[in-house]
Amino acid sequence: MTGDVLPSIAVGHLGPPKLSKLLIEAYLLREALGTSDLETLERAAPRDVQRRVEEHLRANPRTVSLIVTIGIPMLRASSDGKLQLTRGPRINIPPAPPDGAAVPLSRDAVEKCARTGWVDLRLENFEVWHERLRRIARSRPDIVSHGSAAFDLTRYPSSDFVPGDVVGWLLTNEVDDQGIPGHRLF
Repeated sequence: MTGDVLPSIAVGHLGPPKLSKLLIEAYLLREALGTSDLETLERAAPRDVQRRVEEHLRANPRTVSLIVTIGIPMLRASSDGKLQLTRGPRINIPPAPPDGAAVPLSRDAVEKCARTGWVDLRLENFEVWHERLRRIARSRPDIVSHGSAAFDLTRYPSSDFVPGDVVGWLLTNEVDDQGIPGHRLF
C-alpha cells in the first residue's frame, strides 16, 4: 500500500488488543507476500516472510505509524538478540497504572504482551504463523465427499487468505493462554 491511501486494518475499538494484533499481522503477511492464495502463503518460509514483512514496513512508513498510533507496538529482535519496540504515544498492553507510573517488563511479561497485544515481528512468531497457515490449509472442508456437512467451525471454507476470516478461525480454534480450547469469542 503506497501513496496517500492508508489501510483500514484494525482501527477503532474492536475489543481485546489481541484481535487488532492478529488482524494486523495477518494483513502484513498478505500484503508483504502480495497474494491472498492460502497455499502460496503456507509454502513461504518463515524467515523469508519475516524479511518481506520488514521490507513492506520500510516501504510503507504510514502503515507503521497507523499501527503504533492505535496503541499496538511492534516488537523486533535485533541481530544481536536484543529486543526493540516501536511504539506510539500510548500502549494498550500492558495497561498503564492510574498513577501513570512506569510498568516494569520482565522477559515473561514481554512474551505475554507479544502474544496478546503487540505486533510480533520476531522469527518465532512467523514460525507460529507458518504452523497456523498449515493448520488452516489442512482444515479446508471436503465438500466433494461430504457436501454441506463438511462445513463446521473447525473448517476454513476458502482457499483465499482473508485476514478477518483467518483471525475468526484462529479465535475459534486455537487454545488460549489459559488452556481454554476454541469455539469462544475471546
